[in-house]
Amino acid sequence: MTGLKRPFLTIVTRCYKKPKALAICRQSVKQQTDKDYEQVFIIDRKGRGRLEADRALAKFKYHNSGKYVMVLDDDDMIISNTFISEIKAISKKANHPDVIIWRGIIHPYGSGDPLPRKNNMWGVRPLLCQIGSFCFCVKNEVYREHIHKFDHEDVSDFHFINSLFTAKCSSCWVDKIYVRTQKKSYGKAEDIG
Repeated sequence: MTGLKRPFLTIVTRCYKKPKALAICRQSVKQQTDKDYEQVFIIDRKGRGRLEADRALAKFKYHNSGKYVMVLDDDDMIISNTFISEIKAISKKANHPDVIIWRGIIHPYGSGDPLPRKNNMWGVRPLLCQIGSFCFCVKNEVYREHIHKFDHEDVSDFHFINSLFTAKCSSCWVDKIYVRTQKKSYGKAEDIG
């Protein structure tokens, strides 16, 4: 980027025919007190499914200009208006780690036990099915190097984050809930009837 200030965070939002959910997602981003972000939308107009949506992350990886990148799908939302300012301060205090991991709630399963769960792997490495793509951000250059790991038939977000820990990327864990899903949609279009 020549002559332009690079944003702190790129928020990548994959979209598929969920206009109500997307409006809530966008509003949760717009309400941030710190505007040092960009939101990039990857639109699936044909409904090619979750695997193609995961592959699109790698296909469009050079559209992200932020220092860090996170995936916040159209049916996810940020629940803290100070999320970006807090993550930015945490990044600076932790000497700009490769990965910053926080907690999130999957609705309607929200049993009060957010992901990643506090277990013997908290602060060390996430466990299978105990992390979501909305629970972390990654330095852009690390994201670009490893995002192809999202191209996996099952639990692609885990394969991606696991590849970062296998590569011994530096990490910072934040025991705070910042995000949640609006509802479990499994990538299906909204019934807007």
